[in-house]
Amino acid sequence: MKTPTYKHLRLPSFLFKTFFTFLCVSLQIGFSFGQSPTCDLATINAAFTGAGYVPLAVQGQPCSLYFVNPNAQEAAQAQASAAPLGANLVWMNDAAENANVSAALDASPYSGSTIWIGVQRTGAGSANFFASDGTTGPFPPSNGNPNIYQNWAGGEPNDNGFGDTGLFGACDYECTNGEQCVQIYPGGQWNDLQCNESSISVIEVNLCPEITVVVGANNICAGAPSTLTASTLLGSQPYQYSWSTTEITPAITVTPPATTTYDVVVTDRYACSAQESITITTLPGADASFDVSTSVCIGAPATITYTGTSAVGATYVWDFGTGIVASGSGQGPYQVGWATAGPQTVTLQVTENGCTSPLETQNLTVLPSPIADFTFTTVCEGSPTELTNTSNGNGGVILGSAWIVEGDTILSADLSYTFSGSGTFPVQLGVLTVDSCFATVTQQVTVNAGPTAVFSSTDMSCFGVCDGTAEAVVQGGAPPITFLWSNGATTNTLTGLCAVTVSGTVTDNAGCTFIGQAEVLEPTALAAVVAVTETTCPGLATGSALVTLSGGTPPYTTDWMGEDPNALLAGTYDVTITDANGCVVVEPYT
Repeated sequence: MKTPTYKHLRLPSFLFKTFFTFLCVSLQIGFSFGQSPTCDLATINAAFTGAGYVPLAVQGQPCSLYFVNPNAQEAAQAQASAAPLGANLVWMNDAAENANVSAALDASPYSGSTIWIGVQRTGAGSANFFASDGTTGPFPPSNGNPNIYQNWAGGEPNDNGFGDTGLFGACDYECTNGEQCVQIYPGGQWNDLQCNESSISVIEVNLCPEITVVVGANNICAGAPSTLTASTLLGSQPYQYSWSTTEITPAITVTPPATTTYDVVVTDRYACSAQESITITTLPGADASFDVSTSVCIGAPATITYTGTSAVGATYVWDFGTGIVASGSGQGPYQVGWATAGPQTVTLQVTENGCTSPLETQNLTVLPSPIADFTFTTVCEGSPTELTNTSNGNGGVILGSAWIVEGDTILSADLSYTFSGSGTFPVQLGVLTVDSCFATVTQQVTVNAGPTAVFSSTDMSCFGVCDGTAEAVVQGGAPPITFLWSNGATTNTLTGLCAVTVSGTVTDNAGCTFIGQAEVLEPTALAAVVAVTETTCPGLATGSALVTLSGGTPPYTTDWMGEDPNALLAGTYDVTITDANGCVVVEPYT
């Protein structure tokens, strides 16, 4: 609002300040001022005094120089006049600066003047303001704002005249624009005012540029880039940048091999400088190293072992192609087998601390396994079984074979083996190729028990009587049973045999045989010899006979035909002898 207490002096004066980032010293330029030792104060003073500005001796502000533009200008013109020199209308950062600037003005020839400062509305009719030096965003007017210092006079800001039309409804500059600019009055209070008013201004040259570095990523993986972008507030444009990498652009891209600290120095047009350091931490790269055999046989699992340095808790992405995982998870180790021969690829990618390793690839060859097989003959107990190795290398060359039979291991290509008995026996054959690929097969081999037989015979009953017999009584074997005797007979019993030895072969349905023999004996001929004792006198029964027997089959039966062999009369008699088999001989005697 316009206040009649103050008058707008149209004296030529502006004010600005400069910031330093280093230790401050005093320099006399008609007043005492502390500033950064890097700034070229002589150049600053020459530039501003040469442009018609008058130094303002503000105490207690080591990072700023202040000048008064003694030429009364509208607010926009006042800011535009300062900009080419790298300065801005003064912005009060805090109560101390506001008091110090006010005190300097009160002690200067411009005491009692109202002066433009660097505060402005964000637009016509807006409730918010901003600092023209770019150090703030929009903010609402409030003397109690803890973050942004303000020192408004009572009832201010009030945007006086905004929207007020004249008697005939016309809207002039004040009606259209309101009070968008700000002045400081004696005593340090602020008031909003029309920007087209003409006043002197205080210009602030900042001697302490503030550099900020925005980092694309503070923590990066080894080999990954990060962009560092430096920006500067305050100081006086234009800015020049110098990085520890020797680059001079505001933004640089780095790819540090290890954790590295980067320094950047900004220097403004008056040699005022600031430095910032930023550390880029390089995280250990994920490691996807692993070992796998260059070749493996079909069906034989390959051992795949992680050999890298990443932690167990990292993320491991394995790809075994068509392999089948028998065991293993995460980091491993793994047991992996393949069902088909040919080239295979195993890959691994590891992610740790957000870093992903390059894809690690290893190749291996899956070798064909041999095909183990054999044939055998089915035999009868006691006969050797012929085991014939019919294995093939399946593309490989068989180096050797081994049999496991009845607990024995026998190294042989083929095998002739007699089993310990009859029954079914497991037989295993293993074959090995020159590539160390191994295969086994197990088959059940049957050994037939076969028949047994008891051969018996009966001898001829009497000499010359062919009534002997032979018989084979069979046990076991697979029926039907057949018989074949050496005389061509095919029954199990032979009859009408004379003295003979016959052999017989018993064959069962499985072809197993049993051979035996039977012997038929012929007894010797039954013979009788009678010894006679003559009678002593004719007519007297004093003769006798004594028979002596041989041959035949004892015991014998003697029949004297009713005669008493011890009291015989002279005459001719017969004696009948019968042996145990009923063989009879009649022997006459006289």
